[in-house]
Amino acid sequence: MGYYTKYVISATPELTDAIVESLISLTQYEFDTDGEEMWADIKWWNYDSEMRKFSLMFPNTIFTVQGQGEEQSDRWMEYWKNGKSQNAYLRIEYDEFDETKLIDGT
Repeated sequence: MGYYTKYVISATPELTDAIVESLISLTQYEFDTDGEEMWADIKWWNYDSEMRKFSLMFPNTIFTVQGQGEEQSDRWMEYWKNGKSQNAYLRIEYDEFDETKLIDGT
């Protein structure tokens, strides 16, 4: 079976045609692109090892990968550079109580 994840990938300093073509060639997945991001809704079985290889191909580029799984709460983001990754954890914060923001419900 498997689990679909929507991957959205951007690159700093910029996403180039060479980057997009290299990822497609390495993974054999089709990624759509608008010139700033590339994305695909896929079952990427070898994500970790392929992203490691891919980021080594462009060692001075920082790749930001956002993932949205089939479950609404399955959201994550990672940064990749030169074969190494960093998890970026999602935080949900609520505003503190502020009496000046109270509204009369009538």
